Amino acid sequence: MNLDRMGVAPFKSLLRDIMVLPEEWVCETCGALRNETPAGVFESLWAEGFTAQRIEDVQCECGAQAAAKQRGLLFDAGLPHPKAPETFETFQPREGAEPALQAALRFAHGPGTSVLVLMGAPGSGKTHLLEAIGREALRRSESVRYEYAPVLLDDLRASYSDDAQDSTNAVMDRVNRPRVLLLDDIGVGAASQWVQERLTRIIDDRYRSGTSWRLAVAMNMTRAETEAKLGSRIASRLWDVESGRVETVALTCADYRAQRPTARLPGMGD
Repeated sequence: MNLDRMGVAPFKSLLRDIMVLPEEWVCETCGALRNETPAGVFESLWAEGFTAQRIEDVQCECGAQAAAKQRGLLFDAGLPHPKAPETFETFQPREGAEPALQAALRFAHGPGTSVLVLMGAPGSGKTHLLEAIGREALRRSESVRYEYAPVLLDDLRASYSDDAQDSTNAVMDRVNRPRVLLLDDIGVGAASQWVQERLTRIIDDRYRSGTSWRLAVAMNMTRAETEAKLGSRIASRLWDVESGRVETVALTCADYRAQRPTARLPGMGD
């Protein structure tokens, strides 16, 4: 390696002039040395009189920045099982669940539809598939937010009070900002007209946005039940079979938890 000029100029600015460095050692983004570069290269710099600080300065930070970004995305996602992640790999296909699994995979890998609706009884695997979608989106560095609908509605109601910790705008921003929104157990709990209007806005915005801002919903209601509880506009969006924007699929399988009464195993969600 030609280190003749290393004492008078920053090594980072000279990497392009050193032809003997294999391309895989140099970061394409910042031009610095990758962290995977053999230790002998850094030892050579030390031998040439580089200080530890200067050697650190010529090492690529892109990987650390990417890892920090990924940690931030994961924290903001609020996925329901952080200690035992539920993924497509841990989902256990069985009779009545395969159509929903395939629909979730199509949605996760995109572009597909703007909205995916998973219908099924408690314990059928809806939450597991929602989380699997979220984790696949995170793997692709997309922003994600999981919301348990009853808690979201409580937060919206609370935001309307005079002593609210979060404003309505803050709660709405929480669900509007991520590229992929996961709404679990929509329809559970009471929904006032005011809350219905905001829920309608959340769903309608995603419905109209194309595949840039996507929505996956898990629920245990028919169209008639949805219309009676949440209004005709939400029902018409979630059961739209004509525009190509929505895919609605049912899980008709038995309750996972009923089949495993002794313990809840990692990767077995609702």
